[in-house]
Order: sequence, then C-alpha cells, then structure tokens
Amino acid sequence: NIAKAYFDRFIPRPRDGFSSAQMRGNYLALASGDFLPFRAISSIVLETHDVGSDAAAAALYSGTGVTMTRETTNMYQGLACLKATVDSTGNRQILRTAITAIDLSSFTRIGTWIRCNTTSSVMQFILRDGSGNESYWNITTNSTVDTWEQFALLLSTPDSNNGTAAVLTNITQYGYKGLDASIVYLFDEIIAHVWAMKIWIDASYIGSYFYLV
Repeated sequence: NIAKAYFDRFIPRPRDGFSSAQMRGNYLALASGDFLPFRAISSIVLETHDVGSDAAAAALYSGTGVTMTRETTNMYQGLACLKATVDSTGNRQILRTAITAIDLSSFTRIGTWIRCNTTSSVMQFILRDGSGNESYWNITTNSTVDTWEQFALLLSTPDSNNGTAAVLTNITQYGYKGLDASIVYLFDEIIAHVWAMKIWIDASYIGSYFYLV
C-alpha cells in the first residue's frame, strides 16, 4: 500500500513506458509467487570492430587471400567496422583468436551484423574450440546490395561441423568462412545473447520473501 500510494502520487502517468499500474502488477505477481517480473534479456558484446587503423584491422583477423582494413564510412554503428576484401580465388575464411578462451555455454544465440557489395552471398559463421573442433552456422547476406543485416544464430544447433561440434565452454577462435571471390564484406558487432535468463530458487528458501540471486 505504501508503494502504491507513492507511485500514484509521484508517478501518476507512464514514464519511459513504465506506469504505476505496471509496477503494482509486478508487486502483485511477486507476492503471488509469479517470478515473471524477474525475466531478463542480457547480452555481451564479443566484438565491436572499432579498430583505430588498417594495421589494427589486419592484426585482428587472420585469413589467406583476404585483405583486412578499417571502414569508417559505412559502419553499422560505433566508430568503425571491419572491411574484408576477398581475392579472385574465393572460398576464403577469416578467424580471430581470443586472448583467453570464451565460455558461451550460458548463452542462447550469437548475433552478427554483415553487409556486402553483392546480393545473397552464402557463407558461414565459425566457432572453434581449443581442440580444433569447429561448428558452422549458414548465413545468406541481404538480397539488396550494400544492406546491413543482423543474423541471430542458435548456439545449440549449428548447421554443420568439421567432425565434432565446438565445445561452447572453450571457444578460442571465431570468424567467417566460405567468403565469395572478389567481394567486399563489412562486419560489425558480434554479440552473445542470453535472451531468456532462468532463475532457480532452492526449496529451502521458499518461505523467504526475497532471496539474493
């Protein structure tokens, strides 16, 4: 009642899309044992590609037959993005080696932003673990030339692998393969999404009103 009176008096109208009625509804849900208000959508940015020079871009990813440079005009967001110019051979790949192994086992999806100067280029996103196992996710770029598109790749179900799927608790490299000949690709943010965070409360704490999560 105290909370209700406060919000009705000081926040009588919706503010930033969240109203006093919504707040009271969340309180009532929690009091009834409905923990939906605790739902969370969370993510971690693995890569911004905000490199400071062409040399820094070239040092970021390794790949035969692909020239890596910095793009500061057509980035999706931030200060820069990664520009990959493929030679006339094609079917190239680029990989970045993580400073330390990355644990992606708590995440649901990988989001990556890509554009290129052709239509519907077919390629793959790669995750490689410390034992050399690789998982691949198929990507087809936008059907309009030079158009950014985000791809949300389900981590639990890669489209293929090199014999054994990458172990998500020990990812040491990530990147792209199957890059087409004589095409210029732009790559921006790579984000690991939790999407839906599950909260578990031990049975011995059921009688308590609040428990530190």
